[in-house]
Amino acid sequence: MSGTGALLNAAGVVSALPGASPALGGGLVAWASPGGVTVAAAATLAPRLALPVTGVNALALSSAWIVYRQQTTAEGAEQLVAVSLIDSSRERRLASARLPGVIGRPSLDGARAVFALNTTRRSAIELVALAGGRLRPLRVATRDAQLSNPSLIGGKLLFERTTRCVQQLQLGATTARRGARERTLLRMRSTVRRDIGYEPGYEHAYNMGSTCGDQGAGGGGKTRLGPTALSGGSAYVTEITAASARIVSLRR
Repeated sequence: MSGTGALLNAAGVVSALPGASPALGGGLVAWASPGGVTVAAAATLAPRLALPVTGVNALALSSAWIVYRQQTTAEGAEQLVAVSLIDSSRERRLASARLPGVIGRPSLDGARAVFALNTTRRSAIELVALAGGRLRPLRVATRDAQLSNPSLIGGKLLFERTTRCVQQLQLGATTARRGARERTLLRMRSTVRRDIGYEPGYEHAYNMGSTCGDQGAGGGGKTRLGPTALSGGSAYVTEITAASARIVSLRR
């Protein structure tokens, strides 16, 4: 974790938080520090719950649940755990992954959690009802694409699809079946570096490079899409460059 979180209130005032990986929901705010995870009242920052867990690098929060992603080994293995805010002894491990598998940042809508789970075989966005439901894949890509950074509200799902050519911010229904149409709210060049198709200095025998229409081989775009969020009328996405990051608001 690098840096600390910040909280922007309804009056436009920004307050520094005493930890990283902030999450907001249900009138509460949470952050992670080397000593554990703290859940506090958003209005006053008065602590409500302390979880003595270390290695936490992502959080999601609602009025009744908190979900944290935790690195469990020095090699980078991770797990995703949900804890009830009503009874903190009630916890549930949602997923685990060893490298090269990756668990994405979680998002909560009430008692439903959504997250990306990427392995060598597939990239999937998983939904789970925290009260006891099983994992249910909402979107799956088995080749040529990575799915990431989902957010959920009501029956709507916001997520990113990245290929070697493009990054797309897409909005669709959680109940969408295969082939259902989704709205693309934002589209930009992928940051993936594309192979030129041969080794410089050697005869390339007319091998074709990895091109994308009007994009030639070589370096991709300089901006990548990061964490997302949804509200009733807007979609939010983080645009990240080597020097900065900003949160962009888009009409749904």
